[in-house]
Amino acid sequence: MGFHILYILRVFPTVTEMSTLNEITGMIRRGMKVSIVSLKKPAELKQLHHDIEQYHLLGLTYNLNVSTGIRKWKNIILRTVYGQIKLFLKANISLKNKIKVSVYSVKKKSRRLSLVHLVDLINHIAEKKPDVIYFHFATHAGELIILRRIFNIPFVVFFHGFDFSKDLPFDELNYPEMFRYGDWFFTNSNFAGMKVESLGCPKGKLSVVGLPVDDHQYPHVVRSKKEKIRILTVGRLVEKKGLEYSIEAIARLLKKFPDLEYNIIGDGPLESGLLKQISECDAERNIRLLGSKNKAEVIEYMLSSDIFLLASVTAFDGETEGLPMVSLESQLTGMPIIATLHSGFTDSVLEGRSGFLVPERDVEALYNRLLWLIENPQVWEEFGKTGREHVMRNFSEDVYMEKIVRRINLLIDQPD
Repeated sequence: MGFHILYILRVFPTVTEMSTLNEITGMIRRGMKVSIVSLKKPAELKQLHHDIEQYHLLGLTYNLNVSTGIRKWKNIILRTVYGQIKLFLKANISLKNKIKVSVYSVKKKSRRLSLVHLVDLINHIAEKKPDVIYFHFATHAGELIILRRIFNIPFVVFFHGFDFSKDLPFDELNYPEMFRYGDWFFTNSNFAGMKVESLGCPKGKLSVVGLPVDDHQYPHVVRSKKEKIRILTVGRLVEKKGLEYSIEAIARLLKKFPDLEYNIIGDGPLESGLLKQISECDAERNIRLLGSKNKAEVIEYMLSSDIFLLASVTAFDGETEGLPMVSLESQLTGMPIIATLHSGFTDSVLEGRSGFLVPERDVEALYNRLLWLIENPQVWEEFGKTGREHVMRNFSEDVYMEKIVRRINLLIDQPD
């Protein structure tokens, strides 16, 4: 059964959040009608992802252009007054619902989304008439739970990582009301599911569905030891990726393997600090920050690398990973993986069979597991085979989409 799904995203398009893009294109391939709302204005991208162009996703996207800047109280008051006028004169909903929105806009604690923008979003939904409203990331879903109270449309939210782990004002973001009125909540790992439940999500409204890996784009390569060992990390240069610990462990390995190559794909605010660390380790020849790469380039690096490394940590503000897509994609290509005992890695990595999990911030453990894998290349083929089979069985696009589509169909079909 086909349905019309309206995605409400923080920003679209973006160079990150590939799982969301995979899901959107997966819906289209399965005959679903897709509409997209980008709450924030997207940044200028040097190159659009191939799927965005192939599926004409920009033409399906409505940009709400919510400002992220700090507003002065005077401007807030003026926009609130203008928003109330616009609500009663322009909103394409009943008077009863206009009053409901008006009261809600005054009472709600968060002011990240103005009433002016909310009226624009309401009118867009009234025009599109979707069968389901679907948020990826919960931080705006709570503030917009009023949509569920004025439209008889199922309201679905996907929790990814920072939206359940970071030190956020969950009450101010209206999570309690979101859990009360929202119809269903998805997340990507068992760890994430436990965290979302601890925030108040009813267990009967929650599904752990993993992530949709586009397995057709990741060929399998049998690894065998070569003269130069290549280790790869793909991820934003931010605290939760634990790159300082990866670099320290690799720097120690260089004393035994001076030709070892460690490539880090990604950009972010920690670049200068990481470059300084690499310089202090006298490892510029071996450890390279490659910046952002497109999908095809990332796949090429995966196919030419031997071991995947992602030493993620819990950031000091509490933010964690959900389930990094690259931990799945790298295993599809047949790479053994070393990650940390962190968040969803316990779902994606089979300890001792497809890779190893070590404690967060434990450089000694990272070093020892890397050393063991380098010195035991005879296990690479079996680790790679096991990892690919595990990902295909539990995280392929078909497996993921079947779970999502089945649940949404149940919500659409059930009486309100």
